[in-house]
Amino acid sequence: MDPSRPLDGQTSLLEWFYAQSQAGRWGVPREKFAAALERSAKKALTPGAVTPQQLQDYLGALHLEDLALATACAEGDEAAWENFFTRYRAYLRAAAAAILRCKAGSADACDLADSLFSELYGLAAARARNGRSSVTSMDAVR
Repeated sequence: MDPSRPLDGQTSLLEWFYAQSQAGRWGVPREKFAAALERSAKKALTPGAVTPQQLQDYLGALHLEDLALATACAEGDEAAWENFFTRYRAYLRAAAAAILRCKAGSADACDLADSLFSELYGLAAARARNGRSSVTSMDAVR
């Protein structure tokens, strides 16, 4: 296995992961999703010491639907962002409340959570406009 391209020659495996991720629902091309998988594997696994089975086990343990959603968000997909916000709003508020040491429903926690969401959305939108869209901090969502 080529350490620089761990997924080369793994077409059937990639197809299976793509189907499991439901990336097509966001219009994420197979190539973009494969690149996100590859970046995650490269960051997590030791190059040159990975067997095909270890790669498959690692990738199979990922939350593939979240990875597809993160990939779509990084591409600036509005529907994906709406889904992200709806799905993770409570988590963002809870994290904001923990940071601020207040209740999740407080105005301060809601403001911080909304600010975090806006920042994430703004970064992805800027990347999409500049043609540099990629999965960044969300590429290994597990």
